[in-house]
Amino acid sequence: MHDPLNQRLSVSPEEAARMIGIGRTNMFGLIANGAVKSQKLGSRRVVLVSSLRELIGDTDGDGHVVGS
Repeated sequence: MHDPLNQRLSVSPEEAARMIGIGRTNMFGLIANGAVKSQKLGSRRVVLVSSLRELIGDTDGDGHVVGS
């Protein structure tokens, strides 16, 4: 059964880049221009998985993330 608590809400920029098939430099560019939402947690920057889904168009017609 699907457990929503096991789904990750955020990933490192490096992992986010791998998830969508781009390089680390391109991911930081997307973060810098606001195309991908990220959050600073202490000294660590994380990328919101929902933002990656929106970027690649993995949403339904109402903007809700599909598969979550």
